[in-house]
Amino acid sequence: MHEKPEGVTRIALQNTNNLSLWVPPHKNMKMLNIKRFVRKSECDVIGITEHGTNLAAIERNRSLRSQLSSNTELRTVACHNKHDGGKEVKQWGGTAVAAFDHAATLVTDTGEDSSGLGRYCWIKIEGRTADGKSRATRIISATTFKTPTTKFDDS
Repeated sequence: MHEKPEGVTRIALQNTNNLSLWVPPHKNMKMLNIKRFVRKSECDVIGITEHGTNLAAIERNRSLRSQLSSNTELRTVACHNKHDGGKEVKQWGGTAVAAFDHAATLVTDTGEDSSGLGRYCWIKIEGRTADGKSRATRIISATTFKTPTTKFDDS
């Protein structure tokens, strides 16, 4: 990837298909790869879908925020299906957004799916354009669910 020009914001999306946040950080290859990608690509914001974790069932030091932290600014929002009710750590779906460095300092609000299903979450970034006009951007990480079936369909 080319060096990021001045004034450019890089945004990425990663469907992790189960991020395994319960795995010790030094052994979690998916998380290590995300951190490496963010660093090498100079990514400012990353959306994550299908993290596959009941966030209420993991230890605080295994949270997405904890595992993405470094010596730079960081803002995160993450959600999961709160209606599942189980204490099992693994869970289908889940979304997250993380903002790094300067982008993190511009985050003014965060939110998540009001239904509690963990289908989407977002961050709001506010700043000024080069000509001084106020600008706000909402970055949303979203996933959809399909009812599981045992028969094949090509939808």
